[in-house]
Amino acid sequence: MAHNNKVTLLQVRPATRPLQAFAVPTESQVEAERNLLNQSHQADWQINAYAETFGVLSPLSFSVLEECFNSSVPTFKHLGFKADNFNFLKRSRNGQIYADPKAQQEFFALKSWFTPFWQSAKSPKFNQQVQTFYESYKPSEAFSFSGLKEIFAHWQIANFYAQQNQNAQQVTCRTWPQEYEVSKTLVLDFPEAKEKMTWADWRDVYKHLFLFELSKLKTKVNKNPWLAFALVDEIDSISPSELEKRAAFELPFSGLDFPANFAENSSGESVAVVKGKIKGIAFVVKSPKTFRGNFPENCILVAPYFDNAWVTRIGDFKGIILEQGGQLSHSAIVAREKKVPYFIKWAGATSEFETGALVDL
Repeated sequence: MAHNNKVTLLQVRPATRPLQAFAVPTESQVEAERNLLNQSHQADWQINAYAETFGVLSPLSFSVLEECFNSSVPTFKHLGFKADNFNFLKRSRNGQIYADPKAQQEFFALKSWFTPFWQSAKSPKFNQQVQTFYESYKPSEAFSFSGLKEIFAHWQIANFYAQQNQNAQQVTCRTWPQEYEVSKTLVLDFPEAKEKMTWADWRDVYKHLFLFELSKLKTKVNKNPWLAFALVDEIDSISPSELEKRAAFELPFSGLDFPANFAENSSGESVAVVKGKIKGIAFVVKSPKTFRGNFPENCILVAPYFDNAWVTRIGDFKGIILEQGGQLSHSAIVAREKKVPYFIKWAGATSEFETGALVDL
């Protein structure tokens, strides 16, 4: 793969489950996609933002939405929106994605000469475009990032006209994609159109079609897991067989609260996400969601999972012991950078530790 080629890494993940990394080559990089695991580390990788949420489902990667919105700016302008600079999706410190109301209103501000009459006059043309794309869409074809962006643009057209009976300037956040999350189901059913379709019907179909196209990628990655993200020097120092194990570790475990191999582990051994020896005093947090206290200096954190609000404190820990986690979780990546030993035990292991106990692992 030439050094100037660009592979975008898209990520979709929950906050407390193993992460899946989605490697999406550009349309001209079919060969690069086929041989991705065999390339040197000189390739130009772009590691995009981590998107996290509370609950069992994860939102779309911030970078996917950013690319979709940016590529759809001409469409928004054709609908009469200002749409000069996409900047209204924000990320909070805990990783959640939200819409900035003021910036969103500016993005969707209508120009005075785009009257409802003009918008209605353009409706048949847009309706034909939406219908033509749907009829030409082939569900059996492989995932296409450019196709995903086109689906997104048609979705927004349908969404706009479906809301025309309301105040078009008051964009309802619940109808926009930052509020929709990827289903845990790997394969979604193809959305069937009715004989007579309203704009509200097209909006629902294209919302479903957007997730359907993404499910192709999710299914593909599930069958062919990519190499787990790690530091270059770490990759260079371990064997190909170990890399293969790490990649397999990141497969999604749908319906489980922890990886199946951890559930079967009753030997008392830990899986080292970041290898190292630790000896120190344990600090047990049984409910990360409700914990509001302070961490003692140089403690060994023991918890069911790692709350991402703690990421900035990782360097203060002597070690981390969890029940749930993944090689590519945000906390694991930061722990690797800071060389903080990071271990994952089996479900219920937190109950075996007490705050103040001496831990040697």
